[in-house]
Amino acid sequence: MRARPLTRVAGVALVLAGLLIAIAFAPGSAQAQTGWGGASFVDRLLAAEAGVAMSSPDAGLRPGEGSLAGSNTPSPPRCWYQPGYTAQDLVELINRIWQAARSEPEPMPSLIAAWRQDWLGRVSSRAGEAGLWFTTHCSDWSAIAVFRLANPDPFIWVPAAGPVPPVAGVVLTPGQLAQYARDSIVLPDTEVKLSPGARSTVNLDTWVWLDRTVFRPRHVRAQAGPLIVDAVANPSKLLLPLGLPAVLTPADGVCTDLFRAYEPGGDPACAITFGRSSAREPGLEFTADFALVWTVTWTSNWGPGGTLPDGQFTETTSIRVQELQTIVRRGG
Repeated sequence: MRARPLTRVAGVALVLAGLLIAIAFAPGSAQAQTGWGGASFVDRLLAAEAGVAMSSPDAGLRPGEGSLAGSNTPSPPRCWYQPGYTAQDLVELINRIWQAARSEPEPMPSLIAAWRQDWLGRVSSRAGEAGLWFTTHCSDWSAIAVFRLANPDPFIWVPAAGPVPPVAGVVLTPGQLAQYARDSIVLPDTEVKLSPGARSTVNLDTWVWLDRTVFRPRHVRAQAGPLIVDAVANPSKLLLPLGLPAVLTPADGVCTDLFRAYEPGGDPACAITFGRSSAREPGLEFTADFALVWTVTWTSNWGPGGTLPDGQFTETTSIRVQELQTIVRRGG
């Protein structure tokens, strides 16, 4: 006989799970959004139904699999918590769930009415505090029952100043959402400009620069419920090739003035000055590796932002260097 209350509790949990899925993603609900791009735990794509919207005004996007995405990242969980609701949005959702459950046979409406009162009290207890209510999302909704056994609450309160409350599983924090935005950006291939382009000359500067119209900052926005994260990838350094028989400008080979194009009679911001020709090299050319570093910063409408790991992309270029012979004649 003692099994009956447990059965009822399990039944309520499953009904609530179904109602949460159906209502939270219904058209016109607080969670329904256009341009969904999935959700992510660190670098990996989870699922398009995960309620994370992605957009960019100046970059292509591959959710969780862009130019900066890592290759050795953990597999995503089947269910997790992510930002879902402000207090007002959550109250509206709780009331919709209660209304939807009223058509169920008894004792379900009575049990969910008690559940409603409990949650309205929890939301009220956080009045005036800075934070958000996180909710459950899954890449595989068949896992929701197991996740709910380990985490009975469909919503958890996460204060803006932290810390995240302990749960059995993953909580998608603003920092992780920013990482996801970073890893979704598609960046252009590294391509340096050289002048002279066809052939360099011993002891004369070979200018190096980037096309400003191509290598511009890239912006991406990721939104999970009321949480918005904006990330910016910016080309910040060009690393000149080391190990060549050449003098580099700057001397350490780290260029930060990236867009100073060749100008006759001018001084280069980035340059290579070869000390000998490439006549003895394979193919009669030097092989040079240029590495472009992109730095990434992020801000959020909830709590402080920060920086994310740089991305570095290399281009290998062949440079042919000639040596001009000069003959000095004495006057007779």
